[in-house]
Amino acid sequence: MSAADITTGWLQTSPTLGIVVSLAVIVGTRTYLGNDAFNEWGWRNSVLISFLLVMMAIYIRLQLGETPIFQEMKARGGMVRNPWREAFLSSNIKFILVAIVVLIGQGVVWYSGQFWALYFLQTVKKLDVLTSSYIVGAALLIASPTLILFGWLSDIIGRKPVILGECSWPP
Repeated sequence: MSAADITTGWLQTSPTLGIVVSLAVIVGTRTYLGNDAFNEWGWRNSVLISFLLVMMAIYIRLQLGETPIFQEMKARGGMVRNPWREAFLSSNIKFILVAIVVLIGQGVVWYSGQFWALYFLQTVKKLDVLTSSYIVGAALLIASPTLILFGWLSDIIGRKPVILGECSWPP
């Protein structure tokens, strides 16, 4: 398995590892400050840290160059004047709408699962915030390699069979 074969999977680890990082920031801040100080004012630190991370991400993105394929396409004049019109006011709209429905469905299920797990552990099982955060964070770290595996698989057999298989699981 080469690095090029697992590009799709690495891309999908971003939201998973983003939640892990957010849980780590919250756990670290809560542990350092204590529950009372965190609940009173310390939660703002997590918001400030995430704001700084977003600013760093924007800076990094602005420093990146375009891919050689995009540069070549642009040099040949292969760019459309109005990509929004090309996507939404053409025959492409049916593909856009299908993609939106599929991706919204996946996103809602995935994010709901992660946050429902935290909610369930804290409210139903009555675990404290730190313990439930450790459990969900560990589960996400353990699950992350499967994203790379299924990304690699989708590069080999195609996106559609993997997505349809995911949407129909469990049987």
